[in-house]
Amino acid sequence: LQRLESLYEDKGDNAKWLAINMEWTRAEPTEDYPWQQAAKANRALGKNQDALTAVNKALTLKPGTTVGLNLKGKVLLKLGRHADAISAYRQSVKVFADLPETHAGLAEALRAGGQKAEADAEMKTAIAIATANVRDAIKDKHWVTASIFLTQVIAWDKVAGAKLQAEFDKAVAEP
Repeated sequence: LQRLESLYEDKGDNAKWLAINMEWTRAEPTEDYPWQQAAKANRALGKNQDALTAVNKALTLKPGTTVGLNLKGKVLLKLGRHADAISAYRQSVKVFADLPETHAGLAEALRAGGQKAEADAEMKTAIAIATANVRDAIKDKHWVTASIFLTQVIAWDKVAGAKLQAEFDKAVAEP
């Protein structure tokens, strides 16, 4: 089922993606991953309340996962529940403080909730962590990891991303 759900996700066939994930949740009801995927598929279909139900089920099965908490924050934002989204992202940041996407998610929720100064501070933290991750990966010649974090920095801050891109390009070109 996991291969099928990945296939439908990659094809963008969200209805089939959701159907396979719901079948998977019935086949493996104690696993959190199928519920996370069902939440993502529901979200892709604009079924945000169903997505929230699925992500809550995933978090019941495996509390405190970064994917679950961040996904819950995204869904709550789509539902316009900014305070709840902020709470979900704060939990994620508390447990996964070294992941830039947790800080970026919190920044988005804070901004949506009208807390611009705190949102800006969280985004700066996200960019700083992602930048450090890029530089660490460059140092270790882990090009794929570096490019993943570099993509985040570019999306969040084009100027910082351009400077970091130059560092990356120089390092990759070195023998």
